[in-house]
Amino acid sequence: MISYNRLADYIIKRRHDQYNRGEKISRKVRTPIISTGSLTIGGAGKTPLTIYIAQLLCQQNLSFAILSRGYRRHTKGLHEIVITNDLALESVKYGDEPVMLKKCFPEFPVIVCEDRYVGVQYIENKYQPRIILLDDGFQHRKLHRDLDVLIFKKDFKGSKATYYPFGDLRDSLKRLKEANFIFLEKGASHETVSFLQEKSHIIFYDFSYTLEGKTRTDNLPFTAFCGIAKPDRFLDSLRTSYLFPDTFISFPDHVDYTPSRIKKLIKTGNTHFITTYKDYVKLPEQFKNDFQIDVFRMDVIPDKPEILITTINNLAK
Repeated sequence: MISYNRLADYIIKRRHDQYNRGEKISRKVRTPIISTGSLTIGGAGKTPLTIYIAQLLCQQNLSFAILSRGYRRHTKGLHEIVITNDLALESVKYGDEPVMLKKCFPEFPVIVCEDRYVGVQYIENKYQPRIILLDDGFQHRKLHRDLDVLIFKKDFKGSKATYYPFGDLRDSLKRLKEANFIFLEKGASHETVSFLQEKSHIIFYDFSYTLEGKTRTDNLPFTAFCGIAKPDRFLDSLRTSYLFPDTFISFPDHVDYTPSRIKKLIKTGNTHFITTYKDYVKLPEQFKNDFQIDVFRMDVIPDKPEILITTINNLAK
């Protein structure tokens, strides 16, 4: 009997083969497109990677726009994000990650659209940027990308990775050779490093952590909470940074902070909270006004990114 992993790989391979043989078309546009992504489901670090590459583009004085599908948003079609005083409402309408990206880069366009080709045409016609940054776009074969950058955490199993729900794969390992660069967190096993080095150019990275918000008093009790794919990693990162919550609450990934969930946080009895940036943008303004909410920020810090920088500059010529 064929295994689940082999069956899933066969189905996914058939889809990609249609594009590889030209039976389905990947449409190319004038503007160079850089795609960030991973082969795994949530928690791989795709959004921190997108932020890092956007920062590189800023440093190189390259104009850009960010295009996202707006995962789990409550709207359809194409929308350009405009930051208002109600980030929670914007996050519900357009998705938490695109709103966070707009908050990080307020001077640059951030667009959400399910049809990335339509989104790219809108960006080209309105803004004419030097680069379009496609957030989590590696699986989107309908649109040609000029540079694909993938990211993996150190616990990625490499050749032993299996498909969701038994593992965390969402795409075929055979596609690794299509990546131009692979960001790999330091500390991965020797087997995983060797496996990935055979596929593409590896850039090793660490995460840096920053606590943003009001000045906190030492030993002040606080509640930590998040609604991300792998909440244990958030808690571990807090502890690594010598932040020890007396209460920790995890919600589902991409959660909406409804009144009942806010009530659950308030019931902890603490007046000080620490959460992720992605969660912060979804919190009701009243809750942020009434309590001390600090953001625990996670940033990608790569070793030797010079080849990536040179490649991006050549792409933008």
